[in-house]
Amino acid sequence: MYIEPRPGGGFYEIFNDAGEGALGATVTYAERAKRLRFTGPLVLSGKVADFAVTYDLAPDPDGTRFHLTVNIAGQLPDGVEKIVDSVWHHMLVEQLKPYLESQEYKQRKGPR
Repeated sequence: MYIEPRPGGGFYEIFNDAGEGALGATVTYAERAKRLRFTGPLVLSGKVADFAVTYDLAPDPDGTRFHLTVNIAGQLPDGVEKIVDSVWHHMLVEQLKPYLESQEYKQRKGPR
């Protein structure tokens, strides 16, 4: 996953080192360290569906508070809620959280 955090930037899912992948959404709002919003079909690419996703960030004594808002409209398949929940769980809990807790990230970030 790769996001260009600027208006008009892309939310990309890159499948391999050859650069194959998909553009899942387009960034519509970016305010550094505060809010990022993007819209597009995301995981329902090829369907008549549109997501509006907002990441809100706020300072917290333990680091940064992250709040996710997901809205979806269109011709949605039965059980879409489970699909959406599992995808966001995978991206945020299974992928992003371990990375933020990793030594690689901590070394890149440097001391507080």
